[in-house]
Amino acid sequence: MKKKYLALSILLIVVSIILAGVSLTGSMQGSYTGKVSAKALINTGSDMIEKTIEIENATAFDILEQSFEIEYDEYAGMGKFITSVNGISSDEENYWIFFVNDESADVGVDNYIVQQNDLIEMRFMTSEDAMGIFK
Repeated sequence: MKKKYLALSILLIVVSIILAGVSLTGSMQGSYTGKVSAKALINTGSDMIEKTIEIENATAFDILEQSFEIEYDEYAGMGKFITSVNGISSDEENYWIFFVNDESADVGVDNYIVQQNDLIEMRFMTSEDAMGIFK
């Protein structure tokens, strides 16, 4: 039981550090004005759902929110942390991790400005797999 809480604590610290950097670094790729076409993907490990959407001046969160049923917590100074996608909720052993173009994002989901043809993905991962990403 202590291992689970330790893993959760470490993961939350890593995510907090990444999200805290958002206010210092801004968008991963700068801003984009105009309409873009991008894909939104959820990957639960056993199922994948992909949607293509055209949207103007959008963040990754905007695309995900328009494509799927999203629940989130918002933290002052850090932004939005997605806790549930299409009814599948994070728990003490599994988390939703944000990826852009098949790489883990270095900014929060509501701070990434979507670029033309981006693949915006939420992956449902075990805490062990998620920790491997941030090593």
